[in-house]
Amino acid sequence: MSGFQFEEDNKYGSPKTAYKKPIFTRWLIATGIISTDKQAEYVLLAVSAVAIIISAFIFFNMTNSNTGAKPSAALMEQLKQAQANNR
Repeated sequence: MSGFQFEEDNKYGSPKTAYKKPIFTRWLIATGIISTDKQAEYVLLAVSAVAIIISAFIFFNMTNSNTGAKPSAALMEQLKQAQANNR
């Protein structure tokens, strides 16, 4: 391992990446609805929470609902009469 020497200086450096705000945050600030990044994050978090709650509500209402149509009162009466006649 002798004979290897590493240069400590990094001549080229790591590339600097500029922080770019998310598009919805920029849009909220540009429209004047929100004034800071933190407020925009809270608004977007609230919007996503509401969307999840609405989605869950719709999903559970669709899975728990009775999809069959209820028979009319006249049809129920006819069925009762047919059962009485068969006895």
